Amino acid sequence: MFRNSYNSKRSSLNAGNPAQRWRSAIPALVLLLIIGTVNPTSSAQAAPAGSTELSFFMNVVKEGASKPVCIGELVHINVLVYRLKLINGVSEAPEAITGISVIGVVDNPNIGQISPGENTTIWASAIYPGAADFVFTAEKPGETIVAFSGMIVNSGWFGTNWGGSSQIVSDQVNVKVIPCKFKVETFGQWYEASDGASYSIAAVSDEAMVTADADGHYTGSASVNWIGTGYVEGCVFPVQISSGQIHYTGEINESGQLVMNQTYEPVENSWNYVCGNGTGSGKGLFTSDSIIVSISSSGGVTTMPHMIDVIWWIPMSGSVTNVITPEEDTAVAFNPASQETSWNDILNLLGVSLVLH
Repeated sequence: MFRNSYNSKRSSLNAGNPAQRWRSAIPALVLLLIIGTVNPTSSAQAAPAGSTELSFFMNVVKEGASKPVCIGELVHINVLVYRLKLINGVSEAPEAITGISVIGVVDNPNIGQISPGENTTIWASAIYPGAADFVFTAEKPGETIVAFSGMIVNSGWFGTNWGGSSQIVSDQVNVKVIPCKFKVETFGQWYEASDGASYSIAAVSDEAMVTADADGHYTGSASVNWIGTGYVEGCVFPVQISSGQIHYTGEINESGQLVMNQTYEPVENSWNYVCGNGTGSGKGLFTSDSIIVSISSSGGVTTMPHMIDVIWWIPMSGSVTNVITPEEDTAVAFNPASQETSWNDILNLLGVSLVLH
């Protein structure tokens, strides 16, 4: 514990050379000191002259506490430095100290930036009186530490630096950045043949906006347009399929992967044909199990095998392709709802032909 004869006075920031040396410290070394060698919860202490004991500590308050931060979001971080008096073994309420210069450093600057790099604790702080105010700008998905450190400078003899001392106080906060919105387009295709008959169907969803709530859980839905073709006894005929919905739920896992559960609602269908060799008709329901999709939080394209159950026939095998894009990334520009895009264009893109021979 540090002994200080100036037991009842505030620490002075402008104490000469120690403060100048502090302001010129290299941020990387400061970060190393904060994370590697200084316990963020420990306080720099100045011990008593007589029966008064002083200690100092730092407290970092992040807007939204431990909740994830969206890409592009600006988050306020407030840093307070406190002095605690222990008089004759009795602790007084902590007192915020102003005039303390605080440096902020981001462990992984690829994730985001802190601004300003250095600020001073002031009573006029907009959110917490006595705080130094900072803003973290989230730029890419991931997790990082934002570390802060300040120096308490105690004057020496007769107000000079001779015999003076200084202590570092520090604290840090973990920040997790996630894409809070994804654009999702889903394309499905299935085919099956048996006993001289065959059926092919395809499903194209509208663009869904899958968004995260305050706890980082994603939900979203979209309409799905279905089209189908059958072949039996030399006849090619359409399968009428009603429109449906697809629902998305998921979260970002510890590995930074977006893991989503996709569920198609059951859809009704009907068919009939008249051929030289005969006629036929029927109706039923398409149902399927949910699909688990895992992809990088930076987005991309996935294709998963999938089965559809057909009440009036055998199950149909196929696959479901997803184009997943964070809202901030507009690299994917396929729009199935475009008036200039025909069903044949879409199906040709998917490699599906609904005219069976």
